[in-house]
Amino acid sequence: HQPLEFLKLDSNRFSGTLPCFKGCSQSLTILDLANNSFVGRIPSCISSLRALKQLNLSRNGFQYEIPPLIVFSDKLLSLDLSFNALSGPLPRKLSETSDKSSLLVLDLSHNLFSGEINPKIT
Repeated sequence: HQPLEFLKLDSNRFSGTLPCFKGCSQSLTILDLANNSFVGRIPSCISSLRALKQLNLSRNGFQYEIPPLIVFSDKLLSLDLSFNALSGPLPRKLSETSDKSSLLVLDLSHNLFSGEINPKIT
């Protein structure tokens, strides 16, 4: 029995709040739940997916702030949270550059963020 590495459930009709996927926390590298009808907060337990390289939660109904723990896990390469209703300031971690950060793609477009953009983000 091989552990689950890729979970692509995009463009379906899933709804409700997002589960934590605890059963595959050490093996899941790609989680794509884009274009569904998930709502509420992005659970901070998503940060327990230690092997995650790509996270796509775009085109859902997520609200509130981005949990700071998911922004810069040491393996995350791509984070797409576009086309949601996320709000508040951008997480401070986005402007804290470090050698541990491996994030290459960050799409936060079409949300409701406010405040200033820290110049260190680039």
